[in-house]
Amino acid sequence: MSHAAATPTSSWRDAHHPAVAAAAGLVLLQLLLRGTGLVQGWFYGDDLEFLRQAQGRPLSLSYLLAPHDSQLMPGGIALTWLVERVGDYPWAAAAVSVLVLQALAGTACWAMLCELFGVRWWCLAPLALYLFSPLTLTAFFWWAAALNQVPVQLCFFLVVLLHVRHLRSGRRRDGVLAVAALLLGLACYVKAVLVVLPLLALSVLWWGLEEHPGRRPLARAVAHLRAHLVLWAAYAVAVGGYLAYYLLRVPNPVATGEATPYLGLADTLVRRSLGPALLGGPWTWDDRNPPLAVSAAPGWAVALSWLVLLGVLVGLWRTFRPGWRPAAVVLPYLVVSVVLVARGRASLLGVDSGLELRYLADLAPVLSLALGLVVVGRRPLAPAPGHDGPHLPSLPPRAAWDPRTARWETLGGAALVLALVAGTAVSSVRYAGHWTADFPTRAYVQRVVGESQTQRLELLDEPVPGRVVPGTSFPENLPSRVFAPLGRERVAASDAGTDLGILDDDGAPAVPEVAGAVSEPGPLRDCGYAVRTTPVDLPMSGQPQRFFWWLEVAYLASQDGAMTITVGDQQLRGEVRAGLHRWYVRGEGPVDRVSIRTDRPGTALCLDRVSVGDVSAVPAP
Repeated sequence: MSHAAATPTSSWRDAHHPAVAAAAGLVLLQLLLRGTGLVQGWFYGDDLEFLRQAQGRPLSLSYLLAPHDSQLMPGGIALTWLVERVGDYPWAAAAVSVLVLQALAGTACWAMLCELFGVRWWCLAPLALYLFSPLTLTAFFWWAAALNQVPVQLCFFLVVLLHVRHLRSGRRRDGVLAVAALLLGLACYVKAVLVVLPLLALSVLWWGLEEHPGRRPLARAVAHLRAHLVLWAAYAVAVGGYLAYYLLRVPNPVATGEATPYLGLADTLVRRSLGPALLGGPWTWDDRNPPLAVSAAPGWAVALSWLVLLGVLVGLWRTFRPGWRPAAVVLPYLVVSVVLVARGRASLLGVDSGLELRYLADLAPVLSLALGLVVVGRRPLAPAPGHDGPHLPSLPPRAAWDPRTARWETLGGAALVLALVAGTAVSSVRYAGHWTADFPTRAYVQRVVGESQTQRLELLDEPVPGRVVPGTSFPENLPSRVFAPLGRERVAASDAGTDLGILDDDGAPAVPEVAGAVSEPGPLRDCGYAVRTTPVDLPMSGQPQRFFWWLEVAYLASQDGAMTITVGDQQLRGEVRAGLHRWYVRGEGPVDRVSIRTDRPGTALCLDRVSVGDVSAVPAP
């Protein structure tokens, strides 16, 4: 490398430095590799809820600020509102939204690194770590997760970039934009509040040292915060106001009262998930809940990963002498992340929730910054052109250069990079294969979309299969919600109605069959039970129902009218249509008797069968 090429420049867009073209190539390569799998995916889980909530609604403040699960995410809600306007289940638009956000985040990462260290070849290492880390993989493919995670990654890079620029230039505009970038992240994901932790470490441990050399750490921190009081006060107001609103208005849907598994979760999240991911793992995935897959690195691979990581850390120390300060950027963020997951999802799902890498996706930008401080920050960085203020101080220089060891260091570093790239490629391709090959939600919903184009589907509002929408998402797994984007003119799902259908496991229309407690055969030939305005008690046999059930009344009516059904201590009213029909209603509670009467004089019913119990699909005739 020539001396000119090695000299840092101030602009991340400097067209004369070949590292800029290389960085652009890395960003485009990431979009191509991951985008190829993304466009083959589809909506899942919360995605469908977002589309339903956006249907036909104005973009009001109450809509934007309504909590979703445990998230306050007006930015993501606004984006789902725009995507829903494109059409029915517009996956192409959703995928484009993720790709655009990811392109902005990758570009912002490069801009941050160049603002800190200048345009250098070494900046490509932390950029590549962010772009290709498996930590960000699972959150990228699932739209609902990407709406949280990718914007907060973009927020991190922008806040650090603008914060550093403000410290270096003193321009008020840069400080205002830094606060605005933080607010952007807060509008998308609650973990944006953690951005201030590495930002504080960077400011105090680097800029504070430059501004106030020789002082004790606490005195240096106080002096730095006092010197930039307005900016830090703005950060405090933004974060404090957000947290106050969040704690008051957003309920925690996963609080169980169980003991918080801090140590068990830390073991799963850090040792079993983070360790292999830092080296391109986990290489194998557990897809017990397709299309989602979680880290499933074998035990030997976990142990080997940590041995290799230890060797890498020793190598970085010997080569770059980074000191302890980069760890101060990462560790507080990681500790708080573990605590948040332990008190959230882990309290409901157990320590295995730590195998889900999307809970660490927002750590990838922090690791990128820390790696930059190790391998690039040791070199002196000149202030921005025209400014003589503080600049990022260099870390202690490495030992005297020895050509004999340098060759082995270079070869070892190149081999490690190639191994990481290969490992990351294996993990990414295998995960994309899980996400695109076995996608029951897509097949099921698209089958219903096709059926509803030729006929109006009138259905029981019975949950769809758990592989399509998990049962834990109730009531979002009901057809009335899953297919709301199609409108009731195409799919109408109800708790009660006449001659309703049901969807089978593949999404095809079928006939409902209720099994459980069934009425005994009636005394009248070709009629069963003759019912008029006087209640008729129906003796029931079979499995008695205690909780949730469907009731099916198969009848032949002389004319239109209405009927009253007494189920246990409940009275239900249903319509009667002339001819042979079935009427269904959903209910709950114990059932020990059933009686029926008509409500209109002159209306006669012949009851063939009354059933109370669970409903299933039988093939349509």
